[in-house]
Amino acid sequence: MLPVVATFGAKLGEAVDPYPSARIWVPWNLEMGDHSCLSEEVDCCCVNKTRIGTHATVSQYSFLCAASHDYKGRL
Repeated sequence: MLPVVATFGAKLGEAVDPYPSARIWVPWNLEMGDHSCLSEEVDCCCVNKTRIGTHATVSQYSFLCAASHDYKGRL
């Protein structure tokens, strides 16, 4: 069964495991490699393209943010 985040545009590899309690902001910017995991209570802010590699785990209660405070940078 495909995880719900795929419905919102996340690119998911084989056998990925985003836990139901993981909060994913802007899921269309998320890419998860094969056998990767977003564990319980993870906050994943995908303001920019975010890739979680193959066989990688973001451990429980982590905060993952792919954003920048470079206000002079390219938009």
